Amino acid sequence: MGCVRQPGRLPELVSLAAGSGKSVIMCVAFIAVALMPRRSRVVDNFTAEPMAYIYFDYNEPKSFQPENIIRSLLKQLLFHWPTIPDAIEEHYDVCSKKGKSADITVLKQQLLLTLAKFNRVFLLFDALDEISSEYSKKVMSLIRDFRNAGPKIFCTSRINTARVRTELGNPAVTEIRANEDDIVRYITGRLDREYDYDDESKQKIADCLVEKADGK
Repeated sequence: MGCVRQPGRLPELVSLAAGSGKSVIMCVAFIAVALMPRRSRVVDNFTAEPMAYIYFDYNEPKSFQPENIIRSLLKQLLFHWPTIPDAIEEHYDVCSKKGKSADITVLKQQLLLTLAKFNRVFLLFDALDEISSEYSKKVMSLIRDFRNAGPKIFCTSRINTARVRTELGNPAVTEIRANEDDIVRYITGRLDREYDYDDESKQKIADCLVEKADGK
């Protein structure tokens, strides 16, 4: 029987190293999906089909480190569960007494066990192309380990990054391209709000940018 989740304790519990667990939610579409009502099994008012999100920021190398990815995912998923596993509580107490950081092997094992507790889990890894070459293979290997545990995994990357797909094991790929009408509306809206050009100049600018965009 696990301990009841206490306010303020979980972030401390799985963030024993400074700077860990910092994922920036920058994908508006993901936020919208996460807020959509969906049919799911509920355990003590906690959703049984959670989502967890990691954003890889080239300017924040700590976001590439496997130990920080594991901490962040575990933190997010445990917020969807009514209790904290005894093993994590005990490991936290031991590390606190010794003034040590959590053993990442223990946290990874607990993360995989946590993934198995849910009906379905959705993991989103955003901007894989931002990961430095130093960490790329380690992160992709970690994602493959997660996949073997059963969650639904969605990754985003630039389409021209064959290395990412190879390291992931050649996953199914869906290319997302901007619709020309959407690009036109966005550009003309910005031009109307921010620039004092005549209509003819605005049209020329919009046409040029749409032509160069090529759906990107």
